[in-house]
Amino acid sequence: MNRIAGLCLVCFVSAFALSQASVPPQPTDAQIADLITKVQNMPASKLDRKLPAIRLADWLQGQGGPDAKLVWVFRHDPSTGTRDAHGLQDCVEADATLSDGRTFFVMIDVGTDPHRPRVRDVSVMAARDLIEESLRLSDLPRVLKTSQTSRFEAQR
Repeated sequence: MNRIAGLCLVCFVSAFALSQASVPPQPTDAQIADLITKVQNMPASKLDRKLPAIRLADWLQGQGGPDAKLVWVFRHDPSTGTRDAHGLQDCVEADATLSDGRTFFVMIDVGTDPHRPRVRDVSVMAARDLIEESLRLSDLPRVLKTSQTSRFEAQR
């Protein structure tokens, strides 16, 4: 009987300990706003040495043009710690919609080391078709230019 009671106690303690295991909490709205602001204000050159040392938000707006709509969001999935449903680290994402309907997305990983953010993904799309995906921010101007040229030629 003592052996069964001891086994039950070990099971209970183990189950209690597992239930108390902490999953990183969802960041607060203030923390999210702070992370987004930090990414927007960081020099583009911090993410890609080929880029100028101007605010990332200004550089991205310049790539999209004056009429581009730029939206900033934070991606986090508390059920998996620092990875979201797609297996990505916590990231700040800039989504741009250009006046001609093309879009580009830039994902900045802030989950691995918030003091050393890195580009996770740069994607350019037309309608629902992926034009190109890259891990280098400095590829964005080229891809936007070639995709604009190919769209213009296709409309002829």
